[in-house]
Amino acid sequence: TCSMAASWSRAVALISSISSGLLMQRTSIIRALSRPYRWLLLDEPFSHLDLDNAARAWNLILQDAKSKQAGIVLTCLDPLPFIRPDRNHIL
Repeated sequence: TCSMAASWSRAVALISSISSGLLMQRTSIIRALSRPYRWLLLDEPFSHLDLDNAARAWNLILQDAKSKQAGIVLTCLDPLPFIRPDRNHIL
């Protein structure tokens, strides 16, 4: 039980250190992918993520949409190096 308390304390500290915007962003992506869909509508899904985490999230989204044979509609205000607007991602 002592190790469980220590693990819980570390988890609480980690969650507390994450900005609320970042946590909400990650939670929203996970929530969207956990449900069945034919089209995934994403409005600025990476706005609070750094480039490395945004690229990881994009790859996860692409894999999930491909496995569900679903389409993606994505809006981004800033260009992202891992998303090329001149290229269609055929799923």
